[in-house]
Amino acid sequence: MVLEAVYRSRMKNIADEWPTRLWPLRHGESAGNIARDTAYASQQPRIEIQGRDIDVPLSPRGRDRSDAVGEWFGRQGKQERPNVI
Repeated sequence: MVLEAVYRSRMKNIADEWPTRLWPLRHGESAGNIARDTAYASQQPRIEIQGRDIDVPLSPRGRDRSDAVGEWFGRQGKQERPNVI
């Protein structure tokens, strides 16, 4: 009985923390995207990027778009804004 009460209490707390809305977003354009497009356009067999793909920085356009999304979220009403990004 005690374990059941603890389990129910924990499950209620977990359920209270679930998000009520998800905003799926794609990352902004990266330097890797530009390298891919350049390689494709020049029919190169290899994409020239340094390091791991996950570590490749955003391009200037990617940074601008990411900033725009952040500003858009910031203009939403308090109840509409995400509490985690």
